[in-house]
Amino acid sequence: PNWLLRALASLTREALGLGEKLIELPRNFKQLLLLAMDLAFINLAIWGAIALRYGSFNFPRGEWEIASALATTLLSAIIFLRLGLYRAVIRFMGQQAVWAIVRAVSYSALVLTAAVFFTRADLPRSLPILYWAFALVAIGGSRALVRAYYQGKIRSATEKVIIYGAGETGRQLLAAINSGARYRALCFIDDSPALHYSEIHGLRVRPPADIPALLESPGVRQIFLALPSASAEARRRIIRSLVDLPAYVRTVPSFTDLLHGKMTVDQLQEIQLEDLLERAPVPPHPELLDMRIKGKTVLVTGAGGSIGAELCRQILAAGPRELILLDSSEYALYEI
Repeated sequence: PNWLLRALASLTREALGLGEKLIELPRNFKQLLLLAMDLAFINLAIWGAIALRYGSFNFPRGEWEIASALATTLLSAIIFLRLGLYRAVIRFMGQQAVWAIVRAVSYSALVLTAAVFFTRADLPRSLPILYWAFALVAIGGSRALVRAYYQGKIRSATEKVIIYGAGETGRQLLAAINSGARYRALCFIDDSPALHYSEIHGLRVRPPADIPALLESPGVRQIFLALPSASAEARRRIIRSLVDLPAYVRTVPSFTDLLHGKMTVDQLQEIQLEDLLERAPVPPHPELLDMRIKGKTVLVTGAGGSIGAELCRQILAAGPRELILLDSSEYALYEI
């Protein structure tokens, strides 16, 4: 019914609004809230494990059974704090944080086992195993949901990019992108047929021929070249293939800069003019320039064009006595 759909939509909006408010809370408050939530999950896990074992909600609730649950709750809180469960930032939660949760829940299950043993509570022997499974799902799952919500929020505001190069540098660039909130990698592009349509760190590797189709996706306007160790000829070939595409191409620093620690993988650079030349760049010889320009009168024809204008600027830097500009366009001369 329509009223039910409207009610669900309203509840969803309220839940999202509450989530936004919780995210904006100071870190100390969020840690206390997470601890209180974990303690509630511990009791729910104990209650659910007993109910599942007996197949009914009608199970013993004597003073020793309650004492066992309270002891497990209090000691588990101390264990969780000691293991640093609340130091990790949930949105950046990685493998180490997951193993910390598994260890904490395992220790909590051992505490429950000891509490039932010493109080001689009338509880089933399989309780610790069922409790461990329920608590792990509740405590770990709640963090996974928060992380998924936060990442979904970030994804909606990030710019999608394509990483050209699925090698070690490309994987490092992906890690740098994932740790930030500005970009989101759409896929890898690589020239090696052996990697095509495989997955690396959750991203599909596509052939270069797929780039035009990928750029038709909404929001995809940047290509990051992660090829610092490629030869100059290979880089020029790849860049020439991307020049006519509706994409902004940036590149990671050269292998030499990375090796000497001058720059890092996430410091992306603009494409240099040398990358587009059909040959290796020829460096200027200052002694020859001084011999022909310094202290002399220099005439530049076509001085209003792009090449002529740049020549004029370079010649002025070499210190001529006089610079004469010649061009058929009066406006072009006025501009330079």
